[in-house]
Amino acid sequence: MIETRQRATAKEGNKQSLAYLINHIMLEHHLFLRIELPYLSECITKIVQIHGHRDKQLIDLHRLYQLMKNELEQHLYEEEEQIFPTIVDYEKTNSSEFLKQAKQSIDRLVAAHSYFIFVLKQIRLTTANYTLPPHACQTYVLTYNKLRQLETRMFAHIQIENNVLFPRIYEK
Repeated sequence: MIETRQRATAKEGNKQSLAYLINHIMLEHHLFLRIELPYLSECITKIVQIHGHRDKQLIDLHRLYQLMKNELEQHLYEEEEQIFPTIVDYEKTNSSEFLKQAKQSIDRLVAAHSYFIFVLKQIRLTTANYTLPPHACQTYVLTYNKLRQLETRMFAHIQIENNVLFPRIYEK
């Protein structure tokens, strides 16, 4: 089902302008992250404070999440303020200089995406596939559900950039 949806997204994305794809990414994915990242940070901190003495993996979860969150916020800024405007400028002007700048940035973005995938997998391992202990409170349950949702949304976000947007730049 997910694979079919990814193919459909890729097929649809190849029909849209680069500006449209970027707008979609920012509204669908970046906005979600800007709202969820700080909220999840608060939730994780809370469950560490309440349950960290008993569930030591929460300390590792907190560390992993904070590292990813900090890197991801910088990544979003770089995309929104530098790289995406360069791609839109290229599309508007067909300037080889804008295209060159965009292509130079893509490798760095793909590497960052690989890092985020790695950290998300580490979070999944640390939480034993988001397995809740019997004593989990509502915040614990909410946090693990939000982490699972974050993982799903991040994979979709990375997929559309790596497999739809970036190849469109490289084929120019």
